[in-house]
Amino acid sequence: MSSSNQEAGFVALVVLYFFALAFTWYEMRRGEKRHQQTRQQQIVALAAQRRRHDRELAAERARITAIERWLTEAFGQDVDEPATDTIPAADPATTPAGEVIDAGHQALIEREFEGQTFRFRAPTTRR
Repeated sequence: MSSSNQEAGFVALVVLYFFALAFTWYEMRRGEKRHQQTRQQQIVALAAQRRRHDRELAAERARITAIERWLTEAFGQDVDEPATDTIPAADPATTPAGEVIDAGHQALIEREFEGQTFRFRAPTTRR
């Protein structure tokens, strides 16, 4: 192979190398732009989701405030204050008929109702 053919092949190889380098750079830039657009879309979607969540929280707070206001008006005391007119639990635990519930019976009741504790109170007229 002659020297001019070698030079032409070398020049073609260098041109091909720079073409590949430019193409790679172009694809990387395109990928970065696509990634930025996707990220911006995600940010916009998250911001919309956050605003929707904030609106739902505000609506829930308004409902809770309305219920607290209604309870305060209905019962004449602030919801956050401890109740003063509650009936203390009968001690020992009694059934509505006034029978004392022993510990074994209490354990049976708790087992029957999946660990939920029920304390029976004596009617207020018997106190």
